Amino acid sequence: MNKIIIFCEGITDQIFIGHCLSEFWKLDLQKAFKNKKISSVKLGSYCEIIEIGGCGELKNQIVLDRMRDNKEEGGINLVIFDADYSVDNEGEKKGTGNNGYVSACQKLSDIKRQHNVEFDYYLWHNNSSDGEVEDLLLQLIPVEKQCVMNCIADHHSCLVATNIPGIKHADIKTRLSYYLFTLNYNSDLSSRDYSLKELWNLDYGSCEDLAKFKNFLSPYFAGNTENTNEVVPLRRVVNFSNT
Repeated sequence: MNKIIIFCEGITDQIFIGHCLSEFWKLDLQKAFKNKKISSVKLGSYCEIIEIGGCGELKNQIVLDRMRDNKEEGGINLVIFDADYSVDNEGEKKGTGNNGYVSACQKLSDIKRQHNVEFDYYLWHNNSSDGEVEDLLLQLIPVEKQCVMNCIADHHSCLVATNIPGIKHADIKTRLSYYLFTLNYNSDLSSRDYSLKELWNLDYGSCEDLAKFKNFLSPYFAGNTENTNEVVPLRRVVNFSNT
């Protein structure tokens, strides 16, 4: 079977994408650890999710060679990054990272053209506007746990409203970690389990932005998994040590 390699920005993306694929198509998710940190995330024998850092790392020769080699072998390259926020964004984040959806699309198109590589891409949080993966994660908190996140958000707003110079207040990533900490779950990025239904709702039928992500992945996974042995009756997550 042709190999699918997914290049993503960080550990959060790497783990979340893996759990989404496992949930959507009941794929065998395998997470390997080295020194208690994620060293690889694979689904069956034909999909690997690689965390490479920011968009600029797509121009790294090692990454480019990996893409070209995979394509030559008949494989598929997917890139999943944050769109981030444009300078015109009216929220607390202005001009961050990839500078918004339009700018991020242009960056990725330029990399494909200038470096002669082929890949399809999806930009968090919905592949059509500014945002990041955490904006999607906020939507996946179960209804009965929204009150916890509301309290955390109120605390954040209260700190911001003090206008004390230099005061530190949590960004969205830290607030999500505190959500897990508050509910007595390990908030370490490498240990997160987005399949835990008491913490996250991966039902794409109840979240339009998650449904968009599944629709993006479907051409690459739905047809491939129906006629292979990679589909298992129940989702099974295998953790193995490589220390």
